[in-house]
Amino acid sequence: MQRLLIFLFVVVPYLGAMGQELTCKQFETLHKHQKSSLFKSSAGESIDITHVTLHLDVDPSQNDLTAKAVITFKAMTATSIVTLDLADNLHIDSLLYNGTSTVFNHQFDVLTITLPQPLTANERGRIQVNYSGDPTNNPYRSYDRSKGRVEDTTGVIWTLSQPYGAHQWWPCKDGLTDKVDSLDMYITIPLGMKAAGIGSLEQVEPIGTKQTYHWKHRYPITTYLVAFAVTNYDEFTDWVRFPSGDSLPILNYIFPEYIPFGRDPARETVRIMQLFDSLFGAYPFIDEKYGHAQFLRGGGMEHQTMSFMVDWNFGLVAHELGHQWFGDMITCGSWQDLWLNEGFATYLTLLSYDILLSHDDWIANNLHSRTRAMQYRTGSVFVQAADTLDENRLFSSQFTYHKGAQILHMLRWTVGDSAFFAGLRSYLGDQNLRYGFARSHDLKEHIERSSGNDLSDFFDDWLYGEGYPSITATWHQSGDKLVVRLQQDTLAPSVDHYSVPVEILVKNQDTKAYFRLETESNDTTFTLPINWLADSLFIDPNYWILSRNYVIHDNQPAGDLQLYPNPTLNDLTIVNGNTPIQQISVYTVDGKLFREISVNRATNVFTMNTSEWIAGMYFVSVQSENDVRTGRIIHLNP
Repeated sequence: MQRLLIFLFVVVPYLGAMGQELTCKQFETLHKHQKSSLFKSSAGESIDITHVTLHLDVDPSQNDLTAKAVITFKAMTATSIVTLDLADNLHIDSLLYNGTSTVFNHQFDVLTITLPQPLTANERGRIQVNYSGDPTNNPYRSYDRSKGRVEDTTGVIWTLSQPYGAHQWWPCKDGLTDKVDSLDMYITIPLGMKAAGIGSLEQVEPIGTKQTYHWKHRYPITTYLVAFAVTNYDEFTDWVRFPSGDSLPILNYIFPEYIPFGRDPARETVRIMQLFDSLFGAYPFIDEKYGHAQFLRGGGMEHQTMSFMVDWNFGLVAHELGHQWFGDMITCGSWQDLWLNEGFATYLTLLSYDILLSHDDWIANNLHSRTRAMQYRTGSVFVQAADTLDENRLFSSQFTYHKGAQILHMLRWTVGDSAFFAGLRSYLGDQNLRYGFARSHDLKEHIERSSGNDLSDFFDDWLYGEGYPSITATWHQSGDKLVVRLQQDTLAPSVDHYSVPVEILVKNQDTKAYFRLETESNDTTFTLPINWLADSLFIDPNYWILSRNYVIHDNQPAGDLQLYPNPTLNDLTIVNGNTPIQQISVYTVDGKLFREISVNRATNVFTMNTSEWIAGMYFVSVQSENDVRTGRIIHLNP
C-alpha cells in the first residue's frame, strides 16, 4: 500500500502529479486504548473461518449500513465459545447459530457467542450476525464516505481496513492468523451506482429502485484485504495475455470526470502484469480478475484482485499490482514483518522503472529510495513488538518501504540475479506459505537454498540491525598492482560490520574495470591486478549498497583538485591546487552535462550553490590552462 502524507477529500484533474511521491502510509492517530483492547482479545482463536457471505445495503448519500454476515467455520479445538471482533458502535439486531437464536455478549469491540452445545475439534458451525449502524464513526477510517467530488455531487463509499479496521464494519477475526477460505459479497446500492468488489462479478440484479452486485471470490483472503467501494463509476476493461496462453481481464472502475486522465495510464497495467508474470510466475488470482477502483484516499491500497487508487500513475499501479504476489497471496505473518509486503512492492516498482521505462527513470527513483532509506541512522526495518500499535512506525516510508526495498536490492547483489529470482519463485511457490502467511525467516531460508549462502549476518545487519555504513576507499597504483584499502564506519553501534560485497570502478579516459570486493571486517586492504594507469576510483558505481561513500587517492600530487564538503547539501567548494580555474563542468552519473560555469577571474578557489540539485552522484570537471582534473561528489537532499 502506498499513501500520501495527507488525505485527499476531492479528486481534481491531473492527480497524477500528486500521486508521484506516495512516500508513506499515514493514518490519523488512533485511540491507543481501543487498539489495546483489540489486541487483548483472543477473537477467533478456537475457529478456522472457511467461508464468509456479506450482505451489505449501502447508499453513498448516507452513513448508515444495514448488513448481514454469515460466517461458516471449523472448530480447531473443542470449544463452547466463539469470539469475533466487531466494533461496539454497530448494533447487533439478531444473532443466529446454525439457524437458531443464541446467547451473545458484545462489548469492548469483541463479540462473544455462547454455543448451545460445545463443539469438538473439526466440527463445523455457522454464525449469522444481522447488524446495522454508522461505521463511518470510527478512528481507523476503515469505512469512509465522502459527500461528493469537485465535478460531481454524488457520494462515494469505500473501505480500507489495513491494519486494524476491518472489525469496524464487519464481524471477523481482525488479525494475521487466519485467512477466509472463500468469500461472497452481495452489495445492494441505488440504481445508477456501481459497486467494486473482490473476485469475479457474478451478477447484477435489479430490485426496484436498487440493485445488488454479487462478487464471488474463491481464493484465501486475509481480513484486511476484504473491501468494496460504491459511487457512479464509469468502467472499462483491458485484457492481458500471457505466454502460457492464459488471459486476464483488468477491470477499471473510475470516476467519470477522470476518464480523460486515467484511461491511458491504466493500460500500463498490462505491461507491468506481464513483467511480474515473467519474474515471479502466474498472477495468483488468474481464475478471476485484476482491477482498480478509484477512491478518495491518498495513494492506493492493494485489495485482493481490485486495488483502490487515487489515480493511475505508473509507480502506484506497479506498487499495488506487486502486492498481489507479495502481501496478498503471501501475507506478512506479523506486523513486525510488514516489510515483506511494502518493501517488496516498493522494490517491484523500482524494477518496473528499470525494465519498462528508461534508465533515467530507474536512476532517479532508486536514488530517491536510497535517500529516504538513509534518512535515519537508528531504527530497524523489523518492527519491535511494542511498536506494532504505532501505525506511523509500521508504515514508515524510510524503514518499511524504502529501506525494505534497498535490503532486497542488496540481497540481489549479494547472491546474484539467478539465485535471487529463483529464491523468490521458490518462496512464492512454497505450499506452506502460498495463500497463507510468512515471516522474514521464511524468505531468508528460500534465498539461502537457492544461493547456497548463509545469510544470517546479512539479515542480522540489515533487517534486524540499524543504520547503514559509511565506506572510505583509499587507493594508489604501484606498477601493475592497484592497492585499495576499504574502511567501514558502521554509524550505528548495534552493528559492528555490515555484511555486503563492495563494487568499485577503476578507470581512466580510455579504460575501465569493475571489481567486486568481499569484506569481512571494517578495515580491509586488497591488491588488484591492473595493466594500465588508472586516474580515478569510484565506490558502488551501480548503486547496489546502501552507504555513504568517500574516495581518497593517496598518491595524487600535492595541490591536486579538492571538492568539499563531500557529500554536500547546499554549497560545494572547489580548490584546484594552485592553478587558476577557467571552466567548471558538472555531469550526471550517466554522462549528461548538468551545469557549466566559466570562471572569469584568476582564482583557484570557487564555491557554487547546490541547494536545488537532485540527490545523487555528480562528476565535476575543472579545466585550467594546461589540464583538466575530475572529481566526484555526492549530493544529499537537505
